[in-house]
Amino acid sequence: MFEILLRRWNRGDVVPFDTRLRPARDVFMAERDGVGVLLDLRREVYLGLDEVGTMAWREIENGASADSVTRKVCEEYDAPADAVRDDMQEFVTELCRRRLVVRS
Repeated sequence: MFEILLRRWNRGDVVPFDTRLRPARDVFMAERDGVGVLLDLRREVYLGLDEVGTMAWREIENGASADSVTRKVCEEYDAPADAVRDDMQEFVTELCRRRLVVRS
């Protein structure tokens, strides 16, 4: 199984790429026409998502791991797995850095 270790998780812990994620308690998404906007109520910050990011966020709302989201994106968009994994690592790392997701 492919595993990427993500750093910058809560308090610097290392999280395997297959860890199930879910949105942090104060983070919500609004979606329109396939694109989403995340609202972090703690920091009063909005973050825009493209179509793929919106799909990934919906999967995270269902408790998916970054690894399972990667597989779904590969299937949905017929994209090369290596490129999607790299992008997903960056996306999840940023979500963790901003504390927008927590472990399920």
